[in-house]
Amino acid sequence: MSCFRLRTIAELAFICSGTVLGEVVINEIHYDADPKTDAIEFVELHNAGGKNIDLSGWRFSNGIKYTFPANTSLESGGYLVLAENPAELRRKFKLSASVIFGPYINRLSNGEVLTLRDVADQSVDRVGYGSGFPWPTAASGAGASMELIHPSLDNDLGGSWRSSGLRASASEPVTFIASGQSRWRYRAGSSEASSPRSAWRKLDFNEDNTWKNGRAPIGYGDGDDSTTISMQNNFSSVYLRRVFDVKANEIPARLALRVYVDDGAVIWINDKEVARVSVPGGVLRYNSFANSHEAAWEEFLISNPDKLLQPGKNIIAIHALNTTLG
Repeated sequence: MSCFRLRTIAELAFICSGTVLGEVVINEIHYDADPKTDAIEFVELHNAGGKNIDLSGWRFSNGIKYTFPANTSLESGGYLVLAENPAELRRKFKLSASVIFGPYINRLSNGEVLTLRDVADQSVDRVGYGSGFPWPTAASGAGASMELIHPSLDNDLGGSWRSSGLRASASEPVTFIASGQSRWRYRAGSSEASSPRSAWRKLDFNEDNTWKNGRAPIGYGDGDDSTTISMQNNFSSVYLRRVFDVKANEIPARLALRVYVDDGAVIWINDKEVARVSVPGGVLRYNSFANSHEAAWEEFLISNPDKLLQPGKNIIAIHALNTTLG
């Protein structure tokens, strides 16, 4: 099955994630502010595990020096930021004081090894990042931070990171579809989703009783799905729809589609194709197959989102395909 994340400068949508996550990871690094006089360097931690983590006595032992105080807890799915200058970071990004810690000793540089250790002095996470390719180059001098594409990826590899696109002047991120565990309408690819074939991708499409409600991740039951469908050995594809709202003042200037695919997919927004991954060209049938087994993140820049999104109701439609029936 396939997992899809839509992002603008902020996050637009998260559809599903079938990846087994770790626990506390170094998730975002901002090491080169623009202008350089702004004291807004930071390191973000993310708890991708299923339980709250007591960070009391945990410390950064390399690159920067900091020990988390007693009674510091990072909830499951939560984030916290360790800042060079907490007050300045709050002012620039309008963040809650409850998620910002610091200041730390030393400064981040254009290439550093960061090591996070627990209270028993065991290494929990380590990132040795650089400022040149394959590390995100926009994070070096262009004012962007760099963020981990997915918490299950090896964050000591440059290819696991992307430039965030967020600058100090950016507005507060807007989420149109909440991350993970979101509700979708889906239909088994045992026949065409509609007649005519493209009708199911439109906002005004009237769904019949073959469409079901599902909570993401949706898949064939390989241990990481919230909604299990009888896909394996029965049909090669599944159709998904989700309506989301956009306010007139929230249509972004830039839109990127970030996709974690296993195996292939075609994605439309408001009946306009925006991405095609590991599938043949042309019109795909319900019994078509993906070209290859991807299981990797890819990113697509979508031009002119003001011509794609509309104030009010919008629809994202996905035809997800496997390489085989098995």
